Parts: sequence; structure tokens; C-alpha cells
Amino acid sequence: MNTDILIREAEKTDVKAMAEVVSSSWKAAYSELISEDDMKLFANVVRREELFKAGFEKGKLTYVLLCGGAVKGVCSVERYEKEGFSDTAEIDQFYLSPSVIGQGLGSRLMEHILKEFSGKGFKQAVLFVMEGNERAVRFYERKGFKPDGFFSVCENLSGKNRGIRYIKKL
Repeated sequence: MNTDILIREAEKTDVKAMAEVVSSSWKAAYSELISEDDMKLFANVVRREELFKAGFEKGKLTYVLLCGGAVKGVCSVERYEKEGFSDTAEIDQFYLSPSVIGQGLGSRLMEHILKEFSGKGFKQAVLFVMEGNERAVRFYERKGFKPDGFFSVCENLSGKNRGIRYIKKL
């Protein structure tokens, strides 16, 4: 594994590389779970670039994991503002380039993010996993996340995909 690892807040110059990581990750993780049309939309690099640019404009906090100077991981976070939740941070994107999965980089990125949350006074973290994404479920459960029984329908997908909410106390 490359030992030249850096995790930092994303910069506007990272947008193209971030979009490529998310696109390749969607193709690897969801090819059997969503329709071909949905894949064309959600794995579209140009669309992803526009979403990241809009996130910068809104002040959304995104971290990148660099390996040898190249973006290999992306994690976007925000305050989770649903009723009944306080002091909760949401990981709304957590993606690694498929080329580095299994090298411990996801663990490093997750540990960094959870430490950041704790340092900012958050008491818990929440994230959603697409039903059927078993590799992600195993990863998040190994990191201490537990499903709480809440499901949401992935609104933007043409199928009936559901997101399973996972929570971890910090």
C-alpha cells in the first residue's frame, strides 16, 4: 500500500478527480442494483462535477483522500437535521476509487471523519446505505455503525431502491 496518504478538505481544483472517483465507485458498487438509465445519470462525470461545484458554492464540507498525490477517496458531510436528531453529523457521500478498495484507505478516511465530527461536538454520525450494497454494509458495521430500522426510498432512482439508515454514537 502506498504510504504517501493525505486527507484534507477538498479544493475546487479537486472537482474533476472527485467526480471520477464517485463515478467509478458507482459503477463498481451499484451495477447490479440500479437500472442502466440510472447508472448513466448517477455515474455521469460531468454531472458529478456540477454537483461538487454547487456544493462548494453552498459551503458544503467535503474531504478527499489522496494517495501519492491523486484523489482516491471522497467524503461529503453535513449536519443531519431530521426531527429527533440533535448534534448529529451525516456522511452523505463516502466513495473510494475501486482500485484502492481493500487497502485500508477507507478505514483511514472514516477514522479521520469521525474524529473531525467528535472534535466539532457531534454526538453521533448517520449515513444511508443502498439496500443490497453488502460490501458497504460490512464496512460500516465493522466501523460500529448500526441500522436503526429506518428506510428511505432513493427518490432520484427509477427503481424502488431503499436507503438503510445507519447510526454510530461518537
